[in-house]
Amino acid sequence: MARDRISELPDDLLSTHILSLLPTEEAVRTSILSKQWMKVWISLPVLLFDDHKTPANNLTEEEFLKTELKFLRFFRGVLFHRENLPLDNFKLKWWGKEKRTYLYVFKYLCHVVKCRPRVLSINIRTSKLFNVPGSIFTCTSIEEMSLRLNTIEEISLRLNTTIWIDEEKSIKSRSMDLPFLKKLELGDQQLNDDIMIMFMSGCPVLEELVLKYCCLEVNMISSNVLKKLVLKYCNFDVSMEISCPEVVSLSIKSVNTGGITLKNMSSLVTADISFEEIDLSDSLNHDLRLLGGLSNVTSLLLDTTCREVMVFSIFL
Repeated sequence: MARDRISELPDDLLSTHILSLLPTEEAVRTSILSKQWMKVWISLPVLLFDDHKTPANNLTEEEFLKTELKFLRFFRGVLFHRENLPLDNFKLKWWGKEKRTYLYVFKYLCHVVKCRPRVLSINIRTSKLFNVPGSIFTCTSIEEMSLRLNTIEEISLRLNTTIWIDEEKSIKSRSMDLPFLKKLELGDQQLNDDIMIMFMSGCPVLEELVLKYCCLEVNMISSNVLKKLVLKYCNFDVSMEISCPEVVSLSIKSVNTGGITLKNMSSLVTADISFEEIDLSDSLNHDLRLLGGLSNVTSLLLDTTCREVMVFSIFL
């Protein structure tokens, strides 16, 4: 009989360097191999949950709900067996259509926060408004966070109607405390100045900020510690000034620049700017105002259909 050399490896090596590379569902399946493997997956420092279903699967409503409940039972079972063991990395991708299941996911995410994850990634798409736990934004263990929340019927899930909202849909006064957060990615959000200030003040060591497919009602992005800023396919509802003296890398990809002005960007080295000039009277002035703040860059990638902007960029 062949010798089982893998099972002879230390439990820490199995959990940290082997099983952690697998989706959690596959890692749990290894428990059928032996009692030792059962003990290993329970202490996994990495949990990766993906429910694998979308309406594109052509599931009936009954099949969709059955699949969803099965996934949630598995989600709960893993957390129950782990109790409050520390987490290094937690990722959740979930598509929910039944509002009655939202409470379960909310409770499970509260439990995840108690495990003090270092990296937290949540990608949720629902048919109705979903409330994320406010405790996520006071979890002092988090160093990297990705939050993408989208509703099908209501187009996008908005932070100011999700985290702290009263009956009049206005933001309540709450604190944000993420003292070790270095990387933040937000997707499908509506952000205003109050929320932006809240993140910047509550994340004192934030070095990388990525905003994707967000609706920005933000007049100012200001930070003395930010080093990388990415704005990808965002909608700019107001003119915005970016004042980040320590930013080294800037990437903006959009239909238009939305009147972005760069100020105090003396450390900027690399810039990747992509936009299309649209038929607005002051659009060109906005675009040139943005490019005028790139005079210190040593590496510039510019993609635009506006000829005047291309000519101007030659003289940067």
